Amino acid sequence: MKKEHDLFFEQYTIDTPENVMFHYHVAGIGSRFLGALVDTLILGITLLALSLGLGSLLALFNVDPDIFGGEGEEGSWGVGLVMAIAVAINFLLIWGYYTFFEIVWHGQTPGKRVARTRVILLSGSTADPIAIVIRNLVRIIDWLPWGYFIGVVTMLLNDQSRRLGDFAAGTLVVREQKDETPLEQAAGFNMAVVRRAKALSLDAIQRLHETYPHIDRLTQEEYALVEEALYGPHATTLSPTARPRLVHILSPKVGGPLPDPPGSDIEAKRILQDIATLYYIYHTRAKTNPS
Repeated sequence: MKKEHDLFFEQYTIDTPENVMFHYHVAGIGSRFLGALVDTLILGITLLALSLGLGSLLALFNVDPDIFGGEGEEGSWGVGLVMAIAVAINFLLIWGYYTFFEIVWHGQTPGKRVARTRVILLSGSTADPIAIVIRNLVRIIDWLPWGYFIGVVTMLLNDQSRRLGDFAAGTLVVREQKDETPLEQAAGFNMAVVRRAKALSLDAIQRLHETYPHIDRLTQEEYALVEEALYGPHATTLSPTARPRLVHILSPKVGGPLPDPPGSDIEAKRILQDIATLYYIYHTRAKTNPS
């Protein structure tokens, strides 16, 4: 792995065992601040609603405020109980909010989705639940003494804008690529292929490389046939044997498998989707490492 610098952003590069390099744009403080702002607004509104709801509930049951505000041992006990409950609810909500969304949305929260950023492992793989739990537990330290002070200082002191939680979990926040670049438009890639490729983790991409090790042998004309069979105007009305026949011609050429069972249109379609995805990755997202 290595890092490359640009005038406007830092580029994080990962070398795979297949001598292919994948590049990620590290999310800077600006984009991370935008994501944090959106998440904080959502949490603030939620906490306010809960506070108002708790106040209404207390009023509904006619709870005597003197129990929690009176003098003496009973009043102190009541105040302490309310404070303990409030702290517990705040912690569970704030920690649970980030943890839940980053696990379910594969490294994104609503704020990160708006800012087009995502948490990944340093290996380039999708952040696993354990890493997400760790980075969000350490968020408490990043917040100290107030307003993410320690977290911001830590981000300023390293060139990948990683906070303490990222160091503890081995994670990195990267910027999402736009849906389609001029290169993709010029190459004529179908957007279904582009979106499928960009949704894959590095682990999934490596598995595709292992399944289709000779994807570089696929010609542009053959790729056009694959796209036509998958997304062309007559793709939905093709004969059930058309895609399996195409797979029997192209898959062995790139070192891939044949449909199982033989003649299965569903399995042939999956193989063609994998071939199209890896072809896109090979020609647009990866550069061969000369070493």
